[in-house]
Amino acid sequence: MKIEASRTNEIRVSLVLSDDGTVWMEVEEIAHTFGVLAASVQREIRKILASGEFLDNEVRRERSRILPDGKVCITEYYNLDMLVALCFSLKSYPCMIFRKWLRKKVVQSVKAKSVAPLILQITTDRVSN
Repeated sequence: MKIEASRTNEIRVSLVLSDDGTVWMEVEEIAHTFGVLAASVQREIRKILASGEFLDNEVRRERSRILPDGKVCITEYYNLDMLVALCFSLKSYPCMIFRKWLRKKVVQSVKAKSVAPLILQITTDRVSN
């Protein structure tokens, strides 16, 4: 994911979706994209998971690989749901730009669909549309 703001205040977010229709990024990539320290990202991920907003297995994947010295390296990846949650809890300029881009895309989507109101139904265990 790449986030940019032009001199004309145009916001550009480049996303590459994986085969499962989401974006997966490791902590260091998230930190770089949002302009914060990896420790800040890890702290906010722990808070978000502790809140119960997401189940760990819904937003996190692990991939292991064997290093040349024979040791196993396990890398954790977080999906777009976690990235969106993080952009609302981290305070940085790239996060602000991403929030504005998300808001713009939601408004565009609602306008393009129809004149019917957007309905959000909330159940006790999950949010659905």
